[in-house]
Amino acid sequence: MTGASGFIGSRLIEILAAEAGFVVTAIIRDSTKINQLATIGVHTIVTDMANRAGIGKAVEGQHTVINLAHDFKRSQKHNLRCFTNLYEACTRHGIQHLVHVSSIVVYDDWPLGNVSEESSFGQPGTEYKNTKVAIENAIQSGSEKGLLQSSVLQPTIVYGPYSWMWTDSVVEKLLSGTVVLPAGQEGICNAVYVDDVADALVLAASHPGCSGEKYIISGSTPPTWPEFFESYNQFLGMNSIQYIDVDVLAGPHLGSANKMKNILANPMQLAHWKPVRDVLNLLRRVLGDWAIDGLKTSVQSLKKSTGPIIYYPGAGDLELYCSKGECSIEKAKQKLGYIPKIDFNAGFKLTTEYIDGKLRD
Repeated sequence: MTGASGFIGSRLIEILAAEAGFVVTAIIRDSTKINQLATIGVHTIVTDMANRAGIGKAVEGQHTVINLAHDFKRSQKHNLRCFTNLYEACTRHGIQHLVHVSSIVVYDDWPLGNVSEESSFGQPGTEYKNTKVAIENAIQSGSEKGLLQSSVLQPTIVYGPYSWMWTDSVVEKLLSGTVVLPAGQEGICNAVYVDDVADALVLAASHPGCSGEKYIISGSTPPTWPEFFESYNQFLGMNSIQYIDVDVLAGPHLGSANKMKNILANPMQLAHWKPVRDVLNLLRRVLGDWAIDGLKTSVQSLKKSTGPIIYYPGAGDLELYCSKGECSIEKAKQKLGYIPKIDFNAGFKLTTEYIDGKLRD
């Protein structure tokens, strides 16, 4: 398993380690995570997927490879090179089945329309979408040529313990400032608890005959976006959500003056600007994550001293929060036997234990 120390990977390892018949080898980049994985009882190999020889040695002798690796801090070119190294290693060493984790974002109708595996796919979009699409196309091409039996899972909004995007970041924003949402919108949040995604991965790994297939993985009875955010807000005992008319919120993305107003309200937005992101990535590689975390804390502290941090939604966020599109999981149900076990109420209750134990301070 690549990406074994990440959000989904670490939970999947716990589940696999408890299952009879699985012997798990975890591939990680960060040697400091070895002890964390050793307590679960899995064999760990430290290598970078950019290291062609290293990843080849890591997969040699394995039966199935589950690929969860994606570096959000690196470029599309880097992520594609890492995947190519892994894919070539799998074909070279006779891996029986590759299970790759992609994303619902590959579909062109996401998030505004209803989506199934037959939906329009692959129009140019964000760098993240373009990377995921390119990898899926490579997997499909390899399957058609008979190079490697592969399956692709496409999770939706994955939340739960250690979800940096849909749990950690939400909590951090609610505790440090005001989160702005569009008023009067009941957009559908296609949320799925991390354990359901892990279960789907186990099922996919156990169905090597479904080569070239892709499966959307989402939860049952999705909440609305206001319900999603308010669950966190109320549990934290905060009053940190402000609702503003969607037409007003669209304004900050139309003119440079309004964009500057947004940046002044939340300077952390600068980290998403490519030149700044490239500099931060260089600093991260030279000085380590601790330096970037310290810089982030300093910026937040400085902003708090001059006024509240306001987290305005970007254009993509607004589209997501207003969307009514639903994601079909019928194919995963029929072909894999996937049934989501944890609805949002149960999943959020499990998440609150993590918030109290790890995040609140």
